[in-house]
Amino acid sequence: MSVILLQNHYLQARIQPHGAELQSLLHTNGIEYMWQAGSAWPKHSPVLFPIVGSLVGGRYQHHGQAYSLPRHGFARDHLFDTIDQTDTRCVLQLRSTPAMQLQYPFLFVFEIAYQLQQHSLSVTYSVQNEGEELMYFSVGGHPAFAWPLVAGSQPQQHYLQWQPPVAAQRWLLHDGLLSGQTADTALNAEGQLPLSAELFAKDALVFRNWGVQRVTYASHDHNHGLHFDCADFPDFGIWSAPGGAFVCLEPWCGHADLVQHQGQLSQKAGIIALEGGQQHSRSWQVTCF
Repeated sequence: MSVILLQNHYLQARIQPHGAELQSLLHTNGIEYMWQAGSAWPKHSPVLFPIVGSLVGGRYQHHGQAYSLPRHGFARDHLFDTIDQTDTRCVLQLRSTPAMQLQYPFLFVFEIAYQLQQHSLSVTYSVQNEGEELMYFSVGGHPAFAWPLVAGSQPQQHYLQWQPPVAAQRWLLHDGLLSGQTADTALNAEGQLPLSAELFAKDALVFRNWGVQRVTYASHDHNHGLHFDCADFPDFGIWSAPGGAFVCLEPWCGHADLVQHQGQLSQKAGIIALEGGQQHSRSWQVTCF
């Protein structure tokens, strides 16, 4: 199971077929943009499918039958097949199996395409409903970027800024579920969200239907950063773990259950319903500078 290497004149990306996980994004400016895993969090950029976040009790119901799924689903725990690869692009595929159907009773083909172009990496999720009935799912990313981004720079000098500069309300979490309560997001006078460990003291920042097209991650003490384009995704998460030198920018189609959700998958807030034989595709892109 060899790691896939993509490369152009500016970027080198490494993708692990197990989980189709992006593990490195190294620029010719010498910066490794991805968190390189560690004791604070052993992941780099897990793929979230067929759910995003947690379910009430770890369970859901469909057609009168109960099923269990772990937080963020199971795609990150499976080996993907590499079905296409060039110097700058690869496509990885996961197909439903009888064992998966014990957890998720739908026939699907899930593909992830990674492509380098100039200073950017684009990531496209494509979900094909191979069955005849409506398929219910969520999909998203969980990439962790180095924080601080440049060795020797100060973490507290880093910030996020989004376009358009909407005054987004964050949805508060309770044991990994959406509590139903919201709070203001502490933007400064320049419309920036300063990063600090305290920001994540109560878990991730979760935004629903926030309408942001681009998030810029940058610092006041150097000229490097990234633009994260996420217009295809209605929901978004921002997270870091205690002691973790990373910040996750998470584009989501869907999110964790609300605490009062009764478990019916078809009634889950943010769920996508896909007709039989149809395909759903969404892309995000990171541009390094």
